[in-house]
Amino acid sequence: MALIKEHWIKILFVGLLAVVLYMSIGTLADYFNGGPSGIFGDAGDWGHYFSKETNWFEDGLVPYRDTNQGYPQLATLFLSWPRFFSNNFNIYKSSLLASSIILFVILILTSYSILEKLKKNVNYILLLFLPSVVFFTFFRFDILPALLVQLSFYLIFKKKYGWSMFVLALATMTKWYPALIFFPFTLYFWNLYRNRQLNKNNFIVLIISFFAPIFAIFFLTFIIGGSRAVLEPYLMHAQRLFENGSLPAVLVNIFSLPTHNKIIYLVFVFLQLSGLLLLFLKRPKIRNNKTLILWSVFIIMIFIIFSRVYSNQYILWFFPLLILAVDSVREIILLIVYDLLNYLQFPLLWGLYKIKPFVANLDFTQWGFASVVILRSLILLIFIFFIWKKIKKQEVETSNQIL
Repeated sequence: MALIKEHWIKILFVGLLAVVLYMSIGTLADYFNGGPSGIFGDAGDWGHYFSKETNWFEDGLVPYRDTNQGYPQLATLFLSWPRFFSNNFNIYKSSLLASSIILFVILILTSYSILEKLKKNVNYILLLFLPSVVFFTFFRFDILPALLVQLSFYLIFKKKYGWSMFVLALATMTKWYPALIFFPFTLYFWNLYRNRQLNKNNFIVLIISFFAPIFAIFFLTFIIGGSRAVLEPYLMHAQRLFENGSLPAVLVNIFSLPTHNKIIYLVFVFLQLSGLLLLFLKRPKIRNNKTLILWSVFIIMIFIIFSRVYSNQYILWFFPLLILAVDSVREIILLIVYDLLNYLQFPLLWGLYKIKPFVANLDFTQWGFASVVILRSLILLIFIFFIWKKIKKQEVETSNQIL
Protein backbone atom coordinates (compact mmCIF):
# COMPACT_ATOMS: atom_id res chain seq x y z
CA MET A 1 0.00 0.00 0.00
CA ALA A 2 2.86 2.36 0.86
CA LEU A 3 4.50 1.67 -2.51
CA ILE A 4 1.23 2.45 -4.34
CA LYS A 5 0.81 5.66 -2.40
CA GLU A 6 4.42 6.69 -3.11
CA HIS A 7 3.96 5.95 -6.82
CA TRP A 8 0.75 7.97 -6.90
CA ILE A 9 2.50 10.95 -5.28
CA LYS A 10 5.24 10.81 -7.94
CA ILE A 11 2.68 10.76 -10.76
CA LEU A 12 0.74 13.64 -9.23
CA PHE A 13 3.97 15.63 -8.81
CA VAL A 14 5.01 15.14 -12.44
CA GLY A 15 1.54 16.03 -13.65
CA LEU A 16 1.27 19.16 -11.55
CA LEU A 17 4.77 20.17 -12.63
CA ALA A 18 3.64 19.89 -16.26
CA VAL A 19 0.59 22.08 -15.56
CA VAL A 20 2.65 24.69 -13.68
CA LEU A 21 5.17 24.79 -16.54
CA TYR A 22 2.35 25.15 -19.07
CA MET A 23 0.69 27.99 -17.15
CA SER A 24 4.04 29.73 -16.52
CA ILE A 25 4.92 29.73 -20.22
CA GLY A 26 1.42 31.08 -20.92
CA THR A 27 1.88 33.91 -18.42
CA LEU A 28 5.22 34.88 -20.01
CA ALA A 29 3.67 34.71 -23.50
CA ASP A 30 0.85 37.01 -22.40
CA TYR A 31 3.37 39.41 -20.82
CA PHE A 32 5.52 39.75 -23.94
CA ASN A 33 2.43 39.84 -26.16
CA GLY A 34 1.10 42.80 -24.19
CA GLY A 35 -2.12 40.97 -23.39
CA PRO A 36 -3.82 37.57 -23.67
CA SER A 37 -2.32 35.63 -26.57
CA GLY A 38 -5.07 33.00 -26.63
CA ILE A 39 -2.40 30.31 -27.02
CA PHE A 40 -2.09 29.26 -23.39
CA GLY A 41 -5.44 30.52 -22.21
CA ASP A 42 -8.76 31.46 -23.74
CA ALA A 43 -11.27 33.50 -21.77
CA GLY A 44 -13.48 33.91 -24.85
CA ASP A 45 -15.92 31.17 -23.89
CA TRP A 46 -15.93 32.39 -20.29
CA GLY A 47 -17.11 35.73 -21.67
CA HIS A 48 -19.85 33.93 -23.61
CA TYR A 49 -20.92 31.98 -20.53
CA PHE A 50 -20.98 35.19 -18.50
CA SER A 51 -22.85 37.41 -20.97
CA LYS A 52 -25.12 34.88 -22.73
CA GLU A 53 -25.60 31.71 -20.69
CA THR A 54 -25.81 33.17 -17.18
CA ASN A 55 -27.06 36.73 -17.73
CA TRP A 56 -30.52 35.59 -16.63
CA PHE A 57 -29.39 35.73 -13.01
CA GLU A 58 -28.27 39.36 -13.10
CA ASP A 59 -31.33 40.44 -15.10
CA GLY A 60 -33.79 38.61 -12.83
CA LEU A 61 -35.04 36.35 -15.63
CA VAL A 62 -36.08 32.69 -15.59
CA PRO A 63 -33.71 30.53 -17.68
CA TYR A 64 -35.25 28.49 -20.51
CA ARG A 65 -38.47 30.52 -20.22
CA ASP A 66 -37.23 34.09 -20.61
CA THR A 67 -33.86 33.28 -22.20
CA ASN A 68 -32.56 30.91 -24.86
CA GLN A 69 -30.08 28.53 -23.22
CA GLY A 70 -27.48 26.76 -25.33
CA TYR A 71 -26.81 23.90 -22.90
CA PRO A 72 -28.79 21.37 -20.86
CA GLN A 73 -29.97 22.30 -17.39
CA LEU A 74 -27.16 20.97 -15.21
CA ALA A 75 -24.59 22.64 -17.46
CA THR A 76 -26.44 25.94 -17.03
CA LEU A 77 -26.44 25.41 -13.26
CA PHE A 78 -22.70 24.70 -13.25
CA LEU A 79 -21.93 27.77 -15.35
CA SER A 80 -24.22 29.96 -13.25
CA TRP A 81 -23.22 29.11 -9.69
CA PRO A 82 -20.56 31.87 -9.35
CA ARG A 83 -23.21 34.47 -10.27
CA PHE A 84 -25.07 33.64 -7.04
CA PHE A 85 -22.18 35.27 -5.17
CA SER A 86 -20.86 37.94 -7.51
CA ASN A 87 -21.54 39.59 -10.86
CA ASN A 88 -17.88 40.52 -11.26
CA PHE A 89 -16.44 38.84 -14.37
CA ASN A 90 -12.96 38.36 -12.87
CA ILE A 91 -14.47 36.59 -9.86
CA TYR A 92 -16.70 34.59 -12.21
CA LYS A 93 -13.88 33.25 -14.40
CA SER A 94 -11.65 32.58 -11.36
CA SER A 95 -14.47 30.56 -9.79
CA LEU A 96 -14.98 28.52 -12.95
CA LEU A 97 -11.24 27.90 -13.23
CA ALA A 98 -11.07 26.75 -9.59
CA SER A 99 -14.07 24.45 -10.16
CA SER A 100 -12.43 22.96 -13.26
CA ILE A 101 -9.21 22.29 -11.37
CA ILE A 102 -11.13 20.46 -8.62
CA LEU A 103 -13.03 18.39 -11.19
CA PHE A 104 -9.75 17.63 -12.99
CA VAL A 105 -8.16 16.30 -9.80
CA ILE A 106 -11.20 14.07 -9.17
CA LEU A 107 -11.00 12.83 -12.79
CA ILE A 108 -7.35 11.93 -12.27
CA LEU A 109 -8.11 10.04 -9.04
CA THR A 110 -11.04 8.21 -10.64
CA SER A 111 -9.06 7.25 -13.76
CA TYR A 112 -6.13 6.12 -11.63
CA SER A 113 -8.42 3.83 -9.64
CA ILE A 114 -9.97 2.33 -12.79
CA LEU A 115 -6.53 1.71 -14.29
CA GLU A 116 -5.59 -0.17 -11.11
CA LYS A 117 -8.74 -2.27 -11.31
CA LEU A 118 -8.00 -3.05 -14.97
CA LYS A 119 -4.43 -3.96 -13.92
CA LYS A 120 -3.04 -1.50 -16.43
CA ASN A 121 -0.02 0.77 -16.15
CA VAL A 122 -1.12 3.63 -13.90
CA ASN A 123 1.46 5.88 -15.57
CA TYR A 124 -1.08 6.21 -18.40
CA ILE A 125 -2.70 8.82 -16.16
CA LEU A 126 0.04 11.24 -17.22
CA LEU A 127 -1.61 11.41 -20.65
CA LEU A 128 -4.26 13.60 -19.03
CA PHE A 129 -1.60 16.28 -18.55
CA LEU A 130 -1.02 16.75 -22.27
CA PRO A 131 -1.46 20.37 -23.45
CA SER A 132 -4.78 20.09 -25.31
CA VAL A 133 -6.44 18.15 -22.48
CA VAL A 134 -5.17 20.71 -19.94
CA PHE A 135 -6.18 23.68 -22.10
CA PHE A 136 -9.78 22.57 -22.56
CA THR A 137 -10.05 21.35 -18.98
CA PHE A 138 -9.27 24.84 -17.73
CA PHE A 139 -11.02 26.99 -20.34
CA ARG A 140 -14.20 25.06 -21.18
CA PHE A 141 -16.67 23.13 -19.03
CA ASP A 142 -16.48 19.74 -20.79
CA ILE A 143 -14.46 18.45 -17.84
CA LEU A 144 -17.82 18.18 -16.03
CA PRO A 145 -19.48 15.59 -18.34
CA ALA A 146 -16.10 13.87 -18.79
CA LEU A 147 -15.80 13.38 -15.04
CA LEU A 148 -19.41 12.22 -14.62
CA VAL A 149 -18.98 9.65 -17.41
CA GLN A 150 -15.74 8.40 -15.83
CA LEU A 151 -17.46 8.18 -12.44
CA SER A 152 -20.27 6.11 -13.95
CA PHE A 153 -17.68 3.55 -15.10
CA TYR A 154 -15.96 3.64 -11.71
CA LEU A 155 -19.30 2.88 -10.02
CA ILE A 156 -19.78 -0.11 -12.31
CA PHE A 157 -16.41 -1.44 -11.18
CA LYS A 158 -17.67 -0.97 -7.60
CA LYS A 159 -20.90 -2.80 -8.58
CA LYS A 160 -22.95 0.28 -7.68
CA TYR A 161 -25.05 -0.18 -10.79
CA GLY A 162 -28.00 2.02 -9.85
CA TRP A 163 -25.73 4.92 -8.91
CA SER A 164 -23.80 4.39 -12.13
CA MET A 165 -26.94 4.90 -14.23
CA PHE A 166 -27.97 7.88 -12.11
CA VAL A 167 -24.59 9.58 -12.60
CA LEU A 168 -24.75 8.83 -16.34
CA ALA A 169 -28.13 10.58 -16.41
CA LEU A 170 -26.60 13.62 -14.70
CA ALA A 171 -23.84 13.60 -17.32
CA THR A 172 -26.51 13.59 -20.05
CA MET A 173 -27.99 16.71 -18.49
CA THR A 174 -24.68 18.56 -18.97
CA LYS A 175 -24.05 17.55 -22.59
CA TRP A 176 -26.15 14.99 -24.34
CA TYR A 177 -23.37 12.75 -25.79
CA PRO A 178 -23.31 10.57 -22.61
CA ALA A 179 -26.78 9.34 -23.67
CA LEU A 180 -24.95 7.31 -26.33
CA ILE A 181 -23.32 5.27 -23.57
CA PHE A 182 -26.72 4.32 -22.14
CA PHE A 183 -27.07 1.66 -24.84
CA PRO A 184 -23.88 -0.35 -24.16
CA PHE A 185 -24.62 0.05 -20.43
CA THR A 186 -28.07 -1.45 -20.96
CA LEU A 187 -26.63 -4.40 -22.91
CA TYR A 188 -24.10 -4.96 -20.13
CA PHE A 189 -26.86 -5.05 -17.49
CA TRP A 190 -29.05 -7.20 -19.74
CA ASN A 191 -26.25 -9.75 -19.91
CA LEU A 192 -26.01 -9.70 -16.09
CA TYR A 193 -29.76 -10.31 -15.97
CA ARG A 194 -29.54 -13.23 -18.41
CA ASN A 195 -26.76 -14.74 -16.32
CA ARG A 196 -28.94 -14.34 -13.21
CA GLN A 197 -26.60 -11.82 -11.61
CA LEU A 198 -29.51 -9.40 -11.61
CA ASN A 199 -33.19 -10.17 -11.26
CA LYS A 200 -35.92 -8.59 -13.37
CA ASN A 201 -36.78 -5.95 -10.78
CA ASN A 202 -33.11 -4.97 -10.43
CA PHE A 203 -32.84 -4.49 -14.20
CA ILE A 204 -35.99 -2.34 -14.33
CA VAL A 205 -34.74 -0.22 -11.43
CA LEU A 206 -31.47 0.41 -13.32
CA ILE A 207 -33.36 1.68 -16.36
CA ILE A 208 -35.51 3.87 -14.13
CA SER A 209 -32.35 5.19 -12.42
CA PHE A 210 -31.31 6.66 -15.76
CA PHE A 211 -34.62 8.02 -17.01
CA ALA A 212 -36.13 9.28 -13.72
CA PRO A 213 -33.69 12.19 -13.12
CA ILE A 214 -33.83 13.18 -16.81
CA PHE A 215 -37.62 13.13 -16.77
CA ALA A 216 -37.70 15.14 -13.52
CA ILE A 217 -35.45 17.85 -14.98
CA PHE A 218 -37.37 17.94 -18.26
CA PHE A 219 -40.71 18.06 -16.43
CA LEU A 220 -39.60 20.98 -14.25
CA THR A 221 -38.35 22.80 -17.35
CA PHE A 222 -41.64 22.08 -19.13
CA ILE A 223 -43.61 23.51 -16.20
CA ILE A 224 -41.45 26.63 -16.30
CA GLY A 225 -41.39 27.29 -20.03
CA GLY A 226 -43.27 24.66 -22.01
CA SER A 227 -41.99 22.33 -24.72
CA ARG A 228 -39.89 25.04 -26.38
CA ALA A 229 -37.87 25.43 -23.18
CA VAL A 230 -37.21 21.68 -23.07
CA LEU A 231 -36.19 21.37 -26.72
CA GLU A 232 -34.33 24.67 -27.22
CA PRO A 233 -30.76 23.54 -26.38
CA TYR A 234 -31.05 20.48 -28.60
CA LEU A 235 -32.73 22.19 -31.54
CA MET A 236 -30.14 24.96 -31.42
CA HIS A 237 -27.27 22.51 -31.89
CA ALA A 238 -29.17 20.28 -34.34
CA GLN A 239 -29.55 23.28 -36.65
CA ARG A 240 -25.82 23.97 -36.80
CA LEU A 241 -24.38 23.31 -40.26
CA PHE A 242 -20.87 22.26 -41.29
CA GLU A 243 -18.36 24.13 -39.16
CA ASN A 244 -14.64 24.47 -39.69
CA GLY A 245 -12.49 22.06 -37.75
CA SER A 246 -14.61 19.00 -38.54
CA LEU A 247 -13.74 16.30 -41.07
CA PRO A 248 -17.14 16.65 -42.83
CA ALA A 249 -16.44 20.38 -43.29
CA VAL A 250 -13.12 19.58 -44.99
CA LEU A 251 -14.80 17.01 -47.25
CA VAL A 252 -17.59 19.44 -48.14
CA ASN A 253 -14.96 22.01 -49.15
CA ILE A 254 -12.78 19.61 -51.10
CA PHE A 255 -15.68 18.22 -53.14
CA SER A 256 -17.58 21.53 -53.32
CA LEU A 257 -20.72 20.02 -51.84
CA PRO A 258 -23.70 22.19 -50.87
CA THR A 259 -23.77 22.79 -47.12
CA HIS A 260 -27.57 23.16 -46.92
CA ASN A 261 -28.40 19.93 -48.76
CA LYS A 262 -30.64 17.73 -46.55
CA ILE A 263 -29.36 14.48 -48.05
CA ILE A 264 -25.73 15.35 -47.26
CA TYR A 265 -26.84 16.45 -43.80
CA LEU A 266 -28.63 13.13 -43.19
CA VAL A 267 -25.71 11.09 -44.56
CA PHE A 268 -23.40 12.51 -41.91
CA VAL A 269 -26.04 12.08 -39.19
CA PHE A 270 -26.29 8.41 -40.22
CA LEU A 271 -22.49 8.04 -40.12
CA GLN A 272 -22.39 9.72 -36.71
CA LEU A 273 -24.80 7.15 -35.31
CA SER A 274 -23.32 4.19 -37.20
CA GLY A 275 -21.49 3.02 -34.07
CA LEU A 276 -24.84 2.68 -32.30
CA LEU A 277 -26.33 1.01 -35.38
CA LEU A 278 -23.52 -1.54 -35.32
CA LEU A 279 -24.21 -2.18 -31.63
CA PHE A 280 -27.90 -2.80 -32.36
CA LEU A 281 -27.13 -5.08 -35.31
CA LYS A 282 -24.55 -7.17 -33.46
CA ARG A 283 -26.29 -7.13 -30.07
CA PRO A 284 -23.02 -8.23 -28.47
CA LYS A 285 -22.86 -10.01 -25.13
CA ILE A 286 -20.99 -7.38 -23.15
CA ARG A 287 -19.76 -9.64 -20.38
CA ASN A 288 -17.10 -7.56 -18.64
CA ASN A 289 -16.12 -4.01 -17.80
CA LYS A 290 -13.30 -3.88 -20.34
CA THR A 291 -15.65 -4.70 -23.23
CA LEU A 292 -18.09 -2.09 -21.93
CA ILE A 293 -15.36 0.57 -22.02
CA LEU A 294 -14.33 -0.47 -25.53
CA TRP A 295 -17.86 -0.30 -26.95
CA SER A 296 -18.53 3.04 -25.25
CA VAL A 297 -15.40 4.79 -26.51
CA PHE A 298 -15.92 3.21 -29.96
CA ILE A 299 -19.42 4.72 -30.25
CA ILE A 300 -18.31 8.14 -28.98
CA MET A 301 -15.31 8.36 -31.35
CA ILE A 302 -17.46 7.48 -34.38
CA PHE A 303 -19.99 10.09 -33.27
CA ILE A 304 -17.24 12.73 -33.06
CA ILE A 305 -15.38 11.99 -36.29
CA PHE A 306 -18.48 12.24 -38.50
CA SER A 307 -19.98 15.23 -36.68
CA ARG A 308 -20.59 18.31 -38.82
CA VAL A 309 -19.40 20.30 -35.82
CA TYR A 310 -16.05 19.70 -34.16
CA SER A 311 -15.10 21.78 -31.16
CA ASN A 312 -11.63 20.88 -29.96
CA GLN A 313 -12.82 20.42 -26.39
CA TYR A 314 -14.47 17.22 -27.65
CA ILE A 315 -11.13 15.62 -26.86
CA LEU A 316 -12.40 15.44 -23.27
CA TRP A 317 -15.37 13.35 -24.41
CA PHE A 318 -13.25 10.32 -25.25
CA PHE A 319 -9.66 10.86 -24.08
CA PRO A 320 -10.18 9.83 -20.42
CA LEU A 321 -11.92 6.65 -21.59
CA LEU A 322 -9.33 5.95 -24.27
CA ILE A 323 -6.45 5.91 -21.79
CA LEU A 324 -8.30 3.01 -20.11
CA ALA A 325 -8.25 1.08 -23.41
CA VAL A 326 -4.69 1.59 -24.71
CA ASP A 327 -2.20 -1.27 -24.38
CA SER A 328 0.90 -0.45 -26.41
CA VAL A 329 3.60 2.16 -26.88
CA ARG A 330 2.34 2.69 -30.44
CA GLU A 331 -1.09 3.68 -29.12
CA ILE A 332 0.39 6.00 -26.51
CA ILE A 333 2.46 7.77 -29.17
CA LEU A 334 -0.65 8.20 -31.32
CA LEU A 335 -2.54 9.61 -28.34
CA ILE A 336 0.21 12.16 -27.77
CA VAL A 337 0.28 13.11 -31.46
CA TYR A 338 -3.51 13.47 -31.48
CA ASP A 339 -3.41 15.79 -28.49
CA LEU A 340 -0.69 17.94 -30.07
CA LEU A 341 -2.56 18.13 -33.39
CA ASN A 342 -5.73 19.05 -31.56
CA TYR A 343 -3.84 21.84 -29.78
CA LEU A 344 -2.25 22.92 -33.06
CA GLN A 345 -5.69 23.12 -34.70
CA PHE A 346 -7.03 25.21 -31.82
CA PRO A 347 -5.86 27.58 -30.48
CA LEU A 348 -2.66 27.88 -32.58
CA LEU A 349 -3.71 27.71 -36.25
CA TRP A 350 -7.24 28.92 -35.59
CA GLY A 351 -5.81 32.16 -34.25
CA LEU A 352 -3.03 32.36 -36.88
CA TYR A 353 -5.42 32.04 -39.82
CA LYS A 354 -8.24 33.91 -38.03
CA ILE A 355 -10.58 31.08 -38.97
CA LYS A 356 -14.30 31.83 -38.93
CA PRO A 357 -16.65 29.16 -37.53
CA PHE A 358 -18.68 28.38 -40.62
CA VAL A 359 -17.44 26.47 -43.63
CA ALA A 360 -18.51 29.07 -46.15
CA ASN A 361 -16.00 31.51 -44.67
CA LEU A 362 -12.96 29.24 -45.01
CA ASP A 363 -10.48 30.13 -47.71
CA PHE A 364 -8.92 26.80 -48.55
CA THR A 365 -5.67 28.35 -49.64
CA GLN A 366 -5.12 27.93 -45.87
CA TRP A 367 -4.15 24.30 -46.33
CA GLY A 368 -2.11 24.25 -43.14
CA PHE A 369 -5.30 24.32 -41.09
CA ALA A 370 -7.12 21.81 -43.31
CA SER A 371 -4.13 19.42 -43.26
CA VAL A 372 -4.11 19.38 -39.46
CA VAL A 373 -7.84 18.61 -39.43
CA ILE A 374 -7.28 15.70 -41.84
CA LEU A 375 -4.29 14.33 -39.89
CA ARG A 376 -6.11 14.59 -36.57
CA SER A 377 -9.15 12.84 -38.05
CA LEU A 378 -6.94 10.14 -39.56
CA ILE A 379 -5.49 9.33 -36.14
CA LEU A 380 -9.00 9.14 -34.70
CA LEU A 381 -9.95 6.73 -37.50
CA ILE A 382 -6.91 4.60 -36.65
CA PHE A 383 -8.02 4.47 -33.02
CA ILE A 384 -11.53 3.48 -34.09
CA PHE A 385 -9.95 0.59 -36.03
CA PHE A 386 -7.75 -0.38 -33.07
CA ILE A 387 -10.70 -0.34 -30.66
CA TRP A 388 -12.78 -2.46 -33.06
CA LYS A 389 -9.98 -5.04 -33.16
CA LYS A 390 -9.89 -5.06 -29.35
CA ILE A 391 -13.66 -5.58 -29.24
CA LYS A 392 -13.36 -8.59 -31.57
CA LYS A 393 -10.50 -9.96 -29.49
CA GLN A 394 -12.55 -9.57 -26.30
CA GLU A 395 -15.45 -11.44 -27.90
CA VAL A 396 -13.17 -14.38 -28.73
CA GLU A 397 -11.54 -14.42 -25.29
CA THR A 398 -14.83 -14.29 -23.37
CA SER A 399 -16.35 -16.98 -25.63
CA ASN A 400 -13.37 -19.25 -24.96
CA GLN A 401 -13.70 -18.65 -21.21
CA ILE A 402 -17.34 -19.78 -21.33
CA LEU A 403 -16.43 -22.88 -23.34
